[in-house]
Formats: sequence, C-alpha cells, structure tokens
Amino acid sequence: MKWNDVRSLIQSRAEEKKEFPAFSFFDEAKRQEVSISYGKLWEEILALGTYLYHRNIVGKHIVFLGRTSYKWLLAFLTVLSGNNTAVPIDPEKDEKTLGELIEHSDAEAVFCNMAHRDLAAEIIGDSSRVFVFEELEQLMESGRELIGSGERLFIDEMVDPKKVGMIIYTSGTTSIGKAVMLRQESMLTSCIVLADTVYYGENPIILNLPVHHIFAIECVILGSVYIGNGCYISRGFRYFLKEIKMIQPNVMFLVPTQARLLGEALYNKTREQIHNLVGNPPGYLFVGGASPTGRDEEILLSSGIRALDGYGLSENCGTVSKPVVYKDHYEMEPGSKGRIVNEITVKIDNPDQNGIGEIIISGPTVFEGYYKAPEETAKVLIDGWLHTGDLGRIDDKNNLYLTGRLKNIIVLSNGENVSPEELEHTINLFPNVEDSVVFGRDDKLCVMIYPKKDSGFKDAEDANVFFENKIRELNKKNPGYKMISRVLISSEPLEKTVTGKIKRKY
Repeated sequence: MKWNDVRSLIQSRAEEKKEFPAFSFFDEAKRQEVSISYGKLWEEILALGTYLYHRNIVGKHIVFLGRTSYKWLLAFLTVLSGNNTAVPIDPEKDEKTLGELIEHSDAEAVFCNMAHRDLAAEIIGDSSRVFVFEELEQLMESGRELIGSGERLFIDEMVDPKKVGMIIYTSGTTSIGKAVMLRQESMLTSCIVLADTVYYGENPIILNLPVHHIFAIECVILGSVYIGNGCYISRGFRYFLKEIKMIQPNVMFLVPTQARLLGEALYNKTREQIHNLVGNPPGYLFVGGASPTGRDEEILLSSGIRALDGYGLSENCGTVSKPVVYKDHYEMEPGSKGRIVNEITVKIDNPDQNGIGEIIISGPTVFEGYYKAPEETAKVLIDGWLHTGDLGRIDDKNNLYLTGRLKNIIVLSNGENVSPEELEHTINLFPNVEDSVVFGRDDKLCVMIYPKKDSGFKDAEDANVFFENKIRELNKKNPGYKMISRVLISSEPLEKTVTGKIKRKY
C-alpha cells in the first residue's frame, strides 16, 4: 500500500501497531524513560488537531520554532495530519532573522518554546495563536472535551495530497534563504523510496538531527513512522554513546560534524572498549548535508561503522540517489553518490565530452516552487524539470556521480572550467587536512587549508611547506589548467553552514 499523505500513514500505523512505541525519550521532569505508542500518538494528534480546527486554524501556515522534543514532533505531525502547512525554522538563528522568517512565511499561528513566545506574538499580532510546547497538554485536554461533545471536524478531515504540506527554508544569499514548498504526496513518496531500499533494522531509529532540516524530517521522523520500528529522541550528543548502547540501531543519520564527533569518541579504542561504550556499533551511518572526509570515514570504519552519503536537496524532498543497504551488505559504486531512487527521472543537461553536465530532475518529489518568489522558481523549474545547479554524470547502472556546483565553477581566462569540489575531495585525503577550499584569484587557482589540530606542525610556515609539497605532487598528476598556484594556511576552522558545507567566501 502506498500512502500519499501523512495522516493516512500515521492512522494506518495506529491501527496496525496500536501498542507499539512510536516515540521514546527521557522525560526530564519524571527522570525516566517514556514511550508513546502509535495508538497514543494518534489519540493526541486527534485531540490537538480538534482544538486547532475549533480555533479556525485551518488552511493556515503554522511556524515551528523550538528544540527537538516529543511535543515538537507531536505538534508537527498534527499539522501535517490536517490541511494546514507546517513551517519549521531554525531556533538557533538570531532574533532579527527569526522575526523575518515568521513574517515572510505569513504564519497565522506559531508553536514555540517559552523563550520565543513574546517574539512570535509580536510578529503575528495575536498572542492567543502562539502555542507553547510546555503547555501542549492543556490544549489536548480542550480538544478531548470538544471530541466528547461531538465535534468531528478534524476527525473526519480528508487531507489533500496535492496541497503544500510544508514550507522549509534553505540557506541562500539573503538572511532568510529560500522558502521551498513541498506537497504532502511529495513528502510521502520521498520517504517511501528511501526507506524501501535501506534496511533500518528491527530496533528504533535515533533522532539526533536538527528537526527543521529535510534530512531529519524525511529520513528519521517520517521514515520511522513508515518503517514502524519507532524513533528514540536523543537528549543531545552528551548522551549519544549511551543512547546507541541502549537502542542498538542498525543505521543512523547524522550531519558531518556529528559523524566526526562520533568517530573521535571511538577512535583508537579496542573492540572491548567500543563495546563498553556503544555495545554493537551501528553498521551504517548516513551523513547528510555534506560528505564526510576521507579521514572521518577511515576512523568510523576502524570502529565498525560504514559511513555512507548520497545526494539530495530540499527542492526534491531530500533524496535523489543513495546507496542500497540490505541486512548484511550494501551496494554503492566507488566515487558515486549511489543509485538514483525509484519514482523520479534524472538526466544530465548539456553534457560535455565526459558526460558531465547539470543534474536535472522530474517526478512526484519535485517541489511546488519557492514561496513568494515566482522569478526564482522560474529559474530552476523549467518545463517540468528541476535544474539543480549541481554538476554530475550518470553511469550505465544508474549511479550518480557528483562533480561540483555550477555556481562554484571557476572560469579561467583560457576558457577552461574548474570544479573546486573535485580538487577539494583529493586534497581532503592528504594527511593532516581537516578541511580545504579551492578558489580562484587573479586567474590562478588557490587553496586554503585548515590543518588537523594534532598534525604536529611547529607553526603555519611549517604547515605551508608540507602542503606545498603535497600540492606540487598533485599538480604533476593533473592537467595544466587544474594546477594550484598558491597554498594558504588557516589558523581557524573554515566557516560552515549548519549542515556542514563550507561557506565559499574567498
């Protein structure tokens, strides 16, 4: 059976697995582990949804602003179970940007933590439509009373799968970025094609990702409901090793910085020490947002964890290609971003002699457009095809290879085009490299390298000599137009986005 809206998926799970834990977490107030069954989850969704509909909050944009918690997930899934539109935003942004995001989204209601209540009320102009996660139980009690008196507006609701179910903000050139509109059917299709080709195992998935990010929503939140194995809500990285040992997940989903921290925590440990820390380590770790470095992959693999990454973007509801993970093995061509998932068509637009061109996508997972930005939408949605701005190629087995970003291409005066990501991938495999970024200056290629802290260099000059020798060796292997002329050493970590991508500002 294929679901095309979130409501029908959750309702189905509640009927099939009524007593099975949907979400588990450590309750700080009760100081104990708590589980919410699928049956209880659905009852609470009906109660909260009935309250919202009674308040005439129907067909509205509703912002979610807060830390990861069961109450956040409950409110979010309630909104997705009706004909409203959820707008999750990053609570770590400064107050000015948060205000701009709420205003831009045209939100008519906000779910938030107590700390953001006044800001949200000021922006939407109605404090009675600002709902604090800490007070959600009171709203559900009101909803239960309404249901008891015969109110059935939300209970009998039918969700339109073509409706925009979520607006998610991506990074961009402005402070608020771009607002990606995603239909209900797109969200469910993306979730299903991912989960159908990844063996999640029999144990719950651990949620330790930013919940406003498409990676967390598709792979973990909706993915766990679709698989039906449950989801454990992490208390944060401080408790992560203990949580892995307790839950024993088969797969995990993390961003690069989290993957690195996990690797460092297990590095140079004996098998017995690793077992004492995490029990049997998860077999596979999917890294989203940016690829793990070669060094991080090696460290994780030495601990028994295979780090994998695929290719996706918010405008396609996440996944475009990924490794196929079975119970006892995985399939992924070396150097690729995995196999293109079912349900979508991917082509290479205007390929060069090596088959490399812009990656374009069509299918049910492609987004509706950018909210309130028709001109920006027209630039990327052309004749039903999403133009990603990413460069790549496809082999005869439908594996996708990512070679760079169209806007990052360095155009030299001799007419040659250089993809900085291709060079960075090689440089990041050098010993003692934490991160690197390649850029053009005065018609020449340069690289900024941030060395590993434990690299043992006496000073920046010592590091520069070492890396200049490594770059000289690389230049001998590459064609002349890819020759790097200058090496710079950074004493500070290279600035990155929340998902771990380096900000290109050099």
